This record gives sequence, C-alpha cells and structure tokens, in this order.
Amino acid sequence: MRNPPLRGGQRPNILSRNSRCGNTLLMPNDDPEIYPNSPLDDVACEIRFPGEMAVECNRHLFWEQIREEYPQIRVPKVDADAAPALQHYRFCSASGTRRVAVALNSLGYSDTKYPGHEAFLIEMQRITDIFRQVFPGIRLVNRVGWRYINLIPFARESGLVPIKRILKADLLLPHNALDAPKVFDIRVETQQDGGTAIFRLATVAKKSGQGFEQEALLLDIDFGCDAQDMEFKDYLTYIHRARRHNRQLFDEIITSDYRKYLRGETL
Repeated sequence: MRNPPLRGGQRPNILSRNSRCGNTLLMPNDDPEIYPNSPLDDVACEIRFPGEMAVECNRHLFWEQIREEYPQIRVPKVDADAAPALQHYRFCSASGTRRVAVALNSLGYSDTKYPGHEAFLIEMQRITDIFRQVFPGIRLVNRVGWRYINLIPFARESGLVPIKRILKADLLLPHNALDAPKVFDIRVETQQDGGTAIFRLATVAKKSGQGFEQEALLLDIDFGCDAQDMEFKDYLTYIHRARRHNRQLFDEIITSDYRKYLRGETL
C-alpha cells in the first residue's frame, strides 16, 4: 500500500497547527526526556546548499582533515536516475557506524550507534566547521534537516500488524486507512511554515541480535528547515530547531501505551 505525497492545502492533522520552525517550543534548552527503550536505528543530519563545484573538485581536501576518524571511503554506486555529482561519497569510521556524506550540494553526518544529541551535535559541529574552512565560498544553505529512523519490533495479532497499539496512525492517514494492516509502505510529505516534514511508515524485516529476522515497523521521520536565504554561519540554530521539531512529531504520533514501554514502565 503506497500513498503519494499530500498536495495543495492538504496536510496531516499532526501538522495542522501553525508550527513555524522558530516556535518557542523548539528551543534547544527545552530538551525532552530520554527513553531507555528507544527504537532508534539511525540518526542523520544534513545541510544542503546550492551546488558548489569546489566541493566536487576538492572533496579530497576535506577528507584529509577528517580521515583519521573516518578512514574508509564508500564510493556511490552508479544510479541511472540520479546525477553522479549529487550522489554522496561517504567517509566512514573504522567500525562503519559513523558516516560523513559529501555531494555537490550537501554535507551530512549519521550514526547508527546514536550517543545522544549532545555528543552527536558536538561531532556534527566539528565536521561542519572543518567543511566551512575548506569551502569558505559557501555562504547560504537551503535546507537543514534532522532525521530519526526508528525500527519497532512487533508480533502480529491474528495475522495483522498491531499498529494502533504503537502509533496514532489516524494523525497521518485518512481515518480507518490501517484498520486491518498486513503489509504496507506509506510516504507522506507535507509543507508547513518554515519547513518540510517527511514520514515513511512501512513493514520491514529487522535482524535480531541472534541473527534471525524479526518483523518491525519502520517509522522514518525527516524534518527540515528550508528557505533560500539561510546563512551557513547560522547552521547550528537551524539544526537545533529541526531536531526539536522532529522529536516533537515523534512524541505526538506514538500512543500512551507505547510511551510507557519506551520509558521501561511495561514489558
């Protein structure tokens, strides 16, 4: 089951209020609680800017500055549907869990062993400041995004995915759209003041610690502040806003029962 991005004035109820990127709810000193049973599988932050040829020609100069921590290079595979310069080169840590991604128009950082936002932001800032020193000609950015990729294991009930025990799916989808869910892959994209939210909800297979596959619910939330006149020097402000907004969306879409599990209050 696939849904196209929402168009026109349509938007999910979860985003129907005025949730401008600069809302005071998103200030970085108002941090949410940490869930002991977090379902996070990967966290990523990306800064996009108008295409800059210097990045394509001199990315090796940037890598030289970070290669001690990121010694592995992963070259993008050929994709007939994507321009080669827009595909990311990835510089990876020895363990492969931390990755720096560079393309003609973007810089990204991700970590599959998310250490918490404070440690993550320290490394993102270090990488970005090095990048800005190597490429001082990049003055403006057009999107700063924060992405949480969650994998939520589940056991089927009468052959169906117990999605309503986990998520308030009606906030994202038409009423009763997932009343009897078996297999689905849904993408919802919505514009709002100061940003874009992209949700992906799908049934997937997840490898367990014992090596066998277990069914899981993929909840992928990507929120980005986007505008044509954002200054690169202010990138940390936009990162904080995107992160806080993303977490706010996650907290609003999960059910109270699932929140109790995340807190360790129930099995």
